[in-house]
Amino acid sequence: MSLFLRIATFPGEMRIAVTKNDSLLDFALWRPAAPDMVGSIFHARIEALTPGMGGAFVALAPNLSGFLPLQNGAPKLTEGQSITVEVSRAAQGGKGVRLRLLAADVCSEQRGLVTPGPTPLARLAALWPTATLVADSPAAAAHIPPSLRERREPGFTPYPDAIAAACDALEEPVVHLPGGMEATITPTPALIAIDMDAPPAQTGRPKQTAQFAANRDALPALMGQIRLRNLSGAILIDPAGLATRKRQALLEPMAEALKPDPLNPRCLGVTALG
Repeated sequence: MSLFLRIATFPGEMRIAVTKNDSLLDFALWRPAAPDMVGSIFHARIEALTPGMGGAFVALAPNLSGFLPLQNGAPKLTEGQSITVEVSRAAQGGKGVRLRLLAADVCSEQRGLVTPGPTPLARLAALWPTATLVADSPAAAAHIPPSLRERREPGFTPYPDAIAAACDALEEPVVHLPGGMEATITPTPALIAIDMDAPPAQTGRPKQTAQFAANRDALPALMGQIRLRNLSGAILIDPAGLATRKRQALLEPMAEALKPDPLNPRCLGVTALG
């Protein structure tokens, strides 16, 4: 019944897994030489306003920039203006980091990083405050900061086979879900597409009723995979074998399945294509 935060060393990276009873609850990759910068705060300068894209490109430091979305009600900004921003999403898919505005009209000559963001280890340790830290090697243990060392279990323990297999499976595009369902996850430059497939209904119930139940029951596991794989941005899900009107009924179980995710993702609704 113990809750562990396991740190395993691999060439160039650490794999951090939160586990309970040999089940994988949370996961992160940590590349100390290439931090994702999420949570980092910068004094920055607006390079270009892009109304057509709904935001602005912002210079954070030499050779480093990001995109700041500007929603309705955002303060009026001008090119060249000094601002303070926080990195809200790591660079992905060839695009730079995503930013969040903290303050405009900053009267500071300082440019660049003000406060670095937490490491993946620190983020997971904060999300799981009762988890015992387990390192697989002296190299992994050396990356545990002093503030977390009292939570560490003595000695070195490798990942259990079941956890190692679950972590390896996160790199596969096909996810096996409850009830014989499967989902194929395909990242694209614009969005992440997820196609759900269901086996033939064997319950004796009407096909649409059975397909609805299969999709509904698979959603919590699918949302868990989205969290474990650290997927973000626009995600488009195609449920299996349901008429378009029937898919509206999945909105409530979808909202429930999203609630445990600490990033607070939102389901925006059902498209015209279902």
